[in-house]
Amino acid sequence: MPTERLYSKAVAAGALALTLATGSAGAAVVGHAPFVQAVRPNATSPLHAGRRNASGAVSTFTVLHSFTGGDGANPAGELLEDQHKNIFGITSAGGATGNGTIFEYTAAGTLTTLHTFKGADGSNPQGGLLNFYGNINFGGTIYGCTQSGGAYNNGTVFSLSTSGVLKTLHSFTGGSDGSAPAGTLFFFTDGNIYGTTSTGGAQKFGTVFKLSTNGAFSTIHAFAGSDGGNPLAGLSGSANGRTINGAMFGTTSSGGANNAGTIFAITPQGGFKNLRSLASATDGSAPLAELIPDDSGNLYGTASAGGSGSGGTVFEISSTGSFRLLYAFPMNAATPQYPNGTTPLARLAGYSAGALYGTAAFGGPGGGGVAFKFSNGAFATLHAFSGPDGQFPAGQLLVSPDGNIYGTTVDGGSSIDGVLFALPVQ
Repeated sequence: MPTERLYSKAVAAGALALTLATGSAGAAVVGHAPFVQAVRPNATSPLHAGRRNASGAVSTFTVLHSFTGGDGANPAGELLEDQHKNIFGITSAGGATGNGTIFEYTAAGTLTTLHTFKGADGSNPQGGLLNFYGNINFGGTIYGCTQSGGAYNNGTVFSLSTSGVLKTLHSFTGGSDGSAPAGTLFFFTDGNIYGTTSTGGAQKFGTVFKLSTNGAFSTIHAFAGSDGGNPLAGLSGSANGRTINGAMFGTTSSGGANNAGTIFAITPQGGFKNLRSLASATDGSAPLAELIPDDSGNLYGTASAGGSGSGGTVFEISSTGSFRLLYAFPMNAATPQYPNGTTPLARLAGYSAGALYGTAAFGGPGGGGVAFKFSNGAFATLHAFSGPDGQFPAGQLLVSPDGNIYGTTVDGGSSIDGVLFALPVQ
């Protein structure tokens, strides 16, 4: 399979190598702090009243759509859902020009291409979509970024209006403003958009930027390597509308004291603090996904490699830097080598107290990655991908109040161009 597609973000950040070395079995830590999804209304809010057990809930894993290339290929990043149960997402390739698409999958089961990127307006969209409400779309403007294309072929930040008009808010030059944005954008409580670039900037290790909705741009931090390098994830940090110590939080895929990546905090004014330099053997290494907060101000994330089994980890970190390993993906001498999957690339999702949902891009019984649930120290595989049902899940799962979990895979499906899938909340 063309697994290089899955690593397009890593390639853009300097050919980051995710080496899966041998190691001992993984372990879980029991009793992590209660978790509540922070970026969407709860299931009893007026918007979703009565939808939790709606007739649209699937009873088993279901492929909703297999991408064909013409309608997009290699879906990646985070999904949006609106109040009518329509799902919005991106494909990083394919479409009429091969530069990727923005799509809508309706509640009636129809996929529509909302925009096809043409290169000049961006190419290879990454990170997913967002609006002011996180991953709930109330019908407003949608924002995202592309990793390449634009006026200087170094990526863009864009908006898409409700009428389907795409506007380029910023084209990265590759200079002090950075290049190759790969993470999800983030709205802070000041109403501005914040994001990262994986390369470029004053020190060539990537940047953190600030962008108003009318396009006013500024770089608020340039990574130097020692404080982290090549961020492939965006920022996060508000829990139920409240800031956490007035800061945003993120990860870098490399750099830091051990060159295994970092976890950091940054304020809108650019005040920067390195919360932790990861140590590969004990913490994991190369975190490639955004963090997700709980109501207590703790953040949860994944490292794509390292840990006791060298297959990646799930961790918790406080807003002041207190770190706790929750799970290390185990490695076996027998086949399958990684029975619970390996290489988690996407942001975790939360739905109820103590429960985290995520994906591991490779491994598992079918060899094509897994969707999993981690709750109160216990790991459970929800689905193991094998190819026809998709393979290499690299985007965040969307846990919906309609009783479904939605997600995408980069490859697999009937045309080997990736799938959109649903499975029941468990």
